[in-house]
Amino acid sequence: MDKKEKSDELLIANKELAFQNGEKEKRAAELAIANKELAFQDDEKEKRAAELVIANKELVFQNGEKEKRATELATANIELAFQNQEKEKRAEELKSANKELAFQNEEKEKCAAELFISNRDLLKAKEKILNGNRLYSFISHTNQTIVHVKDEQTLFNDACSIAINKGKFKMAWIGIADTATRRIKLVASCGANESDISLLSDYAYSSEGPIEKTLQGLNYFLIPDLEKETEGPWNIHTEERGFKSSICLPIKKSGKTIGVFSLYSSETDFFDTEEIKMLIEAANDISFAANLFEENRQKEIIHQKLEYSEARLQEAQSLGRIANWEVDLNTNTHFWSDEFYNIFGLNRETKPSAEAFLSVLHPEDAGKASDSVAHAFKTSEAGSFTSRFIKKMRA
Repeated sequence: MDKKEKSDELLIANKELAFQNGEKEKRAAELAIANKELAFQDDEKEKRAAELVIANKELVFQNGEKEKRATELATANIELAFQNQEKEKRAEELKSANKELAFQNEEKEKCAAELFISNRDLLKAKEKILNGNRLYSFISHTNQTIVHVKDEQTLFNDACSIAINKGKFKMAWIGIADTATRRIKLVASCGANESDISLLSDYAYSSEGPIEKTLQGLNYFLIPDLEKETEGPWNIHTEERGFKSSICLPIKKSGKTIGVFSLYSSETDFFDTEEIKMLIEAANDISFAANLFEENRQKEIIHQKLEYSEARLQEAQSLGRIANWEVDLNTNTHFWSDEFYNIFGLNRETKPSAEAFLSVLHPEDAGKASDSVAHAFKTSEAGSFTSRFIKKMRA
């Protein structure tokens, strides 16, 4: 029994030993493989080491070259530093010279600017005086014309002529508008050629243009640069004529604008504030004179109509044997019609009065008539009476 147990134990031990040997062989194989890998890696390291040696030699060579270049650069930098110092010295000298030159230039510019301003102010003053004289001459001659002319057409003609000859405008014209058809008719001009007159003789103006705006009530309509106005036949025509700027002013009658006074210049922005103010004054003066002519014309028409009406009234009174007697109660002024003298046989030298009238009545009717007349004078009420009269025989 003991031998069997020992035999079993040995068998088990042998199996264990065999297993351990198998494991050792596996480990040995693995170590062999690892050693081969390690040998390969060592070979690679040796190759890299050889390569590093070569690279280090190259690096040493390159560093030697760099040191040479560094030495050369240091020498060059010293030379460059010296040159820069010389340049800085020259720059400082130039800077000082430039400062002096700049100062001198500034002084020259100041003197030039002062001289320019002085000359400009002098030219402006001269231009202002010349312009003022021109405008004064224009206004003065316009007013003289207004005083001396006797009719509207002469006024318009002279106003246009004065605008050219005294106002130094390039063209001037006056037109009367028909607002219903939006057309304007040229009535006077100066400086206009045949094409201007032909175009303006019956011109259909724009609803947005200067004529329309002026007719609607503007004191003036200014176009400072006609080259920017490209619409309409008249604007194209003004460009062909060389007009650069224009102003449109109203011509009025009885407070209503009935036409325009248009002026043109060959200069852009010609009409300044003072110019516009004077031109408005001239247009107002022309309108005032035109209004007086119109009032006189209307008065003459009324006078002619009154004369005609009075003649017809006298004729009617003569035919109908009717007379009228008028009294201004404020001034106690009496008026008798021609037929009044005829009916009562009174001399024309007889001064109209209530007493003179009552003197020709029949004595029996005079009292009643006197009371009726006195009542009418006192109360301003209508009344009537019937009376006989004694017709006097004229001497």
